[in-house]
Amino acid sequence: MSSPLCARHLVLLTVAVLCLSSAVLLIQLSTAPPATLSAWRLFLAGVVLFPLAWREWARHRAAGTRIPLDLTLLPGCVLAVHLITWVIGARQTPTANASLIANMAPVALPGLLYLLVKERVSRREWIGTGIVLLGLVVLVGGDVHLSAATARGDLICFASMLFLAFYFALARQRSPQIPGFALYITPLYFTAGAACVAYLGITGGPLLPEPSQWKWVVALALVPTVVGHGLLNYAMKHLRGQVVAVASQTQFIFAGTAAYFVFGTVPAITFYPACVLALWGAVFVLRKSPDAGEEKPHGRGCPAD
Repeated sequence: MSSPLCARHLVLLTVAVLCLSSAVLLIQLSTAPPATLSAWRLFLAGVVLFPLAWREWARHRAAGTRIPLDLTLLPGCVLAVHLITWVIGARQTPTANASLIANMAPVALPGLLYLLVKERVSRREWIGTGIVLLGLVVLVGGDVHLSAATARGDLICFASMLFLAFYFALARQRSPQIPGFALYITPLYFTAGAACVAYLGITGGPLLPEPSQWKWVVALALVPTVVGHGLLNYAMKHLRGQVVAVASQTQFIFAGTAAYFVFGTVPAITFYPACVLALWGAVFVLRKSPDAGEEKPHGRGCPAD
């Protein structure tokens, strides 16, 4: 029997999804070039977390613990590629196509989880994944149009989705090997930011955003990056990978609700049954999910961090 995940991890995962859902709204409010926006949100997030990472490094170094920071290089590059390709692809295909493809990460993740950490997706997790994806199909399925004109954008979005799934799987594999949460995520953000700057150097994009755009850069750095992606990586360290991926697919619920209050955008009628299905699928997976991917009870409380 698997023990249900502890309340603290459930709260942190919920906060992560809430904060991640703000990213699309903040990006829409900003007019800065995507790679420029991504680079600086990542650098600022790394700066914010650096004092915590330094404290963790000093503590573990004094204890003689090896800190393999090189393990963060590949996840950082993968995150940068995901952020850049997502915007490029989304601009070349209808929003419905991009949304549906991007949210297929839980379908690609099981194979990657097995290859990297030998973690098998349970029957309950597969069912929950199917329910959430059904909700997404209900939400955008009627507006999805596949054609030769959108094929390039669709393929780029599909590649971006695979990079997102790879990013999830790498977090599941590598974050437990690095002592301290901030020691994993901080160098990852700096690496991802540097990769975005390299992309700007190749494409000739502006390195700095306009002065009026810095408020959105700061908001993106603090909310969806430091808190959202940070807690998502924390969850990947302590929870089963598919559970985190399925829960993250409920972002559209919070984003759609917030868009109504921020932009006055009234959700389509399909939004409501899609919300019900997505929440049902997430709860179905979360109810009996064990912490840290264990298949045995942990006793009371959360496992040690």
